[in-house]
Amino acid sequence: MSKRHATAARPMSKSGRLGTTLQRPPTGARLGTARPGTKSGVAPGTGALASSVQVADRPMTQQGLTGVKTGALGPQRQVLDASYYSGVLRSKIKELRDEINTMEKESGALNAENATYLTFERRAETLAQQLKERQGELADYNLLIDKINTNTDVEEISEDCAALQSQNNRDSKGVEILFGEKREKEHQVSQLEAEIRRQREATNQLLQGLDYDTQNKYMSMKEANFELQQKAEQLQSQVDNLLSIEATLQSELESNPLKQRAFEINSRIHELIDKRDSLKEEIESEAQLSPEEEKAKHLAQVKEDNKEIAGVQGYRGRQS
Repeated sequence: MSKRHATAARPMSKSGRLGTTLQRPPTGARLGTARPGTKSGVAPGTGALASSVQVADRPMTQQGLTGVKTGALGPQRQVLDASYYSGVLRSKIKELRDEINTMEKESGALNAENATYLTFERRAETLAQQLKERQGELADYNLLIDKINTNTDVEEISEDCAALQSQNNRDSKGVEILFGEKREKEHQVSQLEAEIRRQREATNQLLQGLDYDTQNKYMSMKEANFELQQKAEQLQSQVDNLLSIEATLQSELESNPLKQRAFEINSRIHELIDKRDSLKEEIESEAQLSPEEEKAKHLAQVKEDNKEIAGVQGYRGRQS
C-alpha cells in the first residue's frame, strides 16, 4: 500500500511517461535547423551566415588560404659564450686544413706532371735527333741504290765519297773556326762589360767627392745627354727610313724610262730657275754699282775666265 502511494506521488509528464529523464524538446523548437523565416527558425539577418568575413584578412600562401605559421620549436642556444666561438673557430681551422691538404695534393700532382712533361720533352728531342740522323742515312742508301741501278762504276762512287768527305772536313774546320771566333768575341764582350763597370764605379766615386751644386749640374747634363741620344736615335731612324724610300724611288725611276726623263727635265728646270735667280740678283747688284766699280768687276771676271781657259788648255796639252 505504501509502494503504490509512493508511485502515485511522482509527477507525471505531459505524455504520460514517468519524469525520470529530461524531456526531448519538440522537433519544431530546434535552433538553426529550420529555414529562415519559418515558424521556429532564426530571424533573417542573424547567425553565422550574416557575419562579415573579409578574405583579405587571412594570409595568402602558395597552397592557398592558411593560417599563420608558428616558428620552429625546440632548444636553442640563448648565450653565445666562449665555447661556442671556440667550436666555430675549430671548425673553420679544420676546413682550412682540409683545403690546404687538397691544394698540396694538387700541387704535387702538377709538379709530377711537369717533371714527366720535361722528361718526355727531352726524350722527344733525342728521338728527333736520332730520326734526323736516320733520315740522312736513308738518303745515303737511296743514293747508293740509285747509283747501283744506273750501273755507276764503283770508282766514281768512291770519288764522290772522297769529295763529300773532304767537303765535310772543310765545313767542320770552318765551324770550329767560327766557334773559336764566337768564344773570342764573347770574351771581349765580357772584358768590355767589366771595364764599363769599373768606369762607372770610378765615376760614382768622383761624384761623391764633388760638392752638391756640381753633382746637380752633372745630373742635369746627364739627363740632357740621354734626351739628346734618344732624339739622335729618332732622327737616325727617320734618316734610314728616308734613305730606304729614296732607294725604292730610285729603283722605280731606273726601271721606268718615262719617269727618268721627267726627273731629268725637272732637275733641269730647277737648275734654270736657280740660274735665273742668281742672274736677277747680279743685275740688281750691278744696277747699284757705279761705272768704275762695274768696270773693275768685269775686268776681274775676265781675268778669272782667262785663268780657267789657260788651265784647261794646259791640261789638254799634257793629255795629248
